[in-house]
Amino acid sequence: MHSPEPLSSSEILNVMPTDKSIARLYKNVNEKQKLEKSLYIWDDTIVWSDLH
Repeated sequence: MHSPEPLSSSEILNVMPTDKSIARLYKNVNEKQKLEKSLYIWDDTIVWSDLH
């Protein structure tokens, strides 16, 4: 793939993700998935006690 305006080597190094930034992204996604799974347990069905 050719870019009409390729970046210089130093610019590429500045915009490339680091190991830390990639690990942080995976951690955030993992935490979100855990939260979504735990919320599913609670369900959203009406319970009899909610009506009284």
